[in-house]
Amino acid sequence: PLTEDQAQQLSRTVERRWFYQLYLEGLPAWGMVGTEGDPVAEDPNEVQPRVFTKSFLRVTLDDLGELVKVDLVSDPASLKLIEAGVSYNFQLAIEYLRVVSSNNKG
Repeated sequence: PLTEDQAQQLSRTVERRWFYQLYLEGLPAWGMVGTEGDPVAEDPNEVQPRVFTKSFLRVTLDDLGELVKVDLVSDPASLKLIEAGVSYNFQLAIEYLRVVSSNNKG
């Protein structure tokens, strides 16, 4: 569970709109740590720092298996209010997509 100090630090990270970055075979992908407010809440004016607990990594390969694109998308339905004493389960789902390269069409 988060301590009070950790919850405050994570809240500040969200308030400052920080992102995290990863690379897959040299291609960058950025993900949001969280957001203030909850786009799926009943009260859209409620402004409290929330953390994304689920993200999707979409990896696009061409017909030769070469990496051509990487997208990292945060799931708005996974937003959780940042609170001391709470444990969070972070998830990353990976989806592979294939595209036909125009260079390899016969």
